[in-house]
Amino acid sequence: MKIIEMQITDLKPLLGEITPAPDDNLVRSISENGIMQPLVVSQSRVCDGHRRLAAFKLLGHSSAPCIEAAGSPAQLFAQLNGHRELGATELAVAYSDCHSEDQADFLRLARCADSPQLRLALKYIAENAKNRSNPPEQQLPLNIWRELGHLGDDMQRFAGDLLSMPGTVSEKRNIAMFLRQAQRKNVLPEKLPGSNAAEALENLQRLAQPRRTDALDKFARALEQNPLPPGISIKIDETFSKPGMQLTCNLTRRHSGRLTEAQAAVDAIFAAVEEL
Repeated sequence: MKIIEMQITDLKPLLGEITPAPDDNLVRSISENGIMQPLVVSQSRVCDGHRRLAAFKLLGHSSAPCIEAAGSPAQLFAQLNGHRELGATELAVAYSDCHSEDQADFLRLARCADSPQLRLALKYIAENAKNRSNPPEQQLPLNIWRELGHLGDDMQRFAGDLLSMPGTVSEKRNIAMFLRQAQRKNVLPEKLPGSNAAEALENLQRLAQPRRTDALDKFARALEQNPLPPGISIKIDETFSKPGMQLTCNLTRRHSGRLTEAQAAVDAIFAAVEEL
C-alpha cells in the first residue's frame, strides 16, 4: 500500500467529538521519533489512528502520513480494531455511520453478538453522544447496555441516571437485570429508586423479587432475635439457589461451649426461615 501525506484539515475522525485524547507518552513519542504507524483513511474519514491524529494536532503539524483504503469507514474501523474490546460509545458512533445493509457485517467484525436489543442500545448511545457538545464518559460495559436494550423505549428513562449514579459496575449490571425483571412483572418504576447504585439495587430487588426479598428480611429478623455467640459468624446464599447456611467458628478450647449456643441459634433461624 502507498503511504501519502494528507492535510490534517482535510481529515475527519470517524468518531468525531468522542475521539479519545492522546496520552503524554504517545505525544512524546511522536514528537521525538515521528509517527511509526500511518493513519488509515477512507473517503477522507480516519478509520484507524484517532489518537495519533489528535497528537499531531497538539504538536501543531499540518499534515500526517496516511494509507488510503477502499471500503466503508465504519467497517474498516471495526476490522482494524478487532484485536481489542471496543468501548460502548465508540462502537455506537461507528455503528451509526453504517448503512443499514452493512450493520450486521459491522457487528460481526466488531465481534458482537447481534440482537435487536444491542442495536437499540447502540442507537440510543449514538444519538445521545452526538447531541452533546461534551459527551459523557460511557462507562457502562456493552453487556449492561444490551441488558438495558431489553427495556425497549423504557430504556431512555433509566440509562442517563444509571450512567451518572455513584456505584460499581457490578451493581449497575444487577440494576439493569432487576429493571428488566420489574418490566416483565409490570412494576417498573418511573425512575431509578435511589441516590446511589446500592440503594437503587435494594429497592429494585424488592420490586422485582418480592418473595426472595421477604426471605432475606425474615433471615435478618431471625438472626437479630437469635444472635450467635462471639467468634461465630453465619453466611447464606442470598439467591437461595443453594439452601442452607455456612458457619464460621473461631473458638478456643476454653470457649468450646459456644458451639452448643450456636446450634440453638441456628435451629431457631432454620425454623423461622423455611426457604433455608
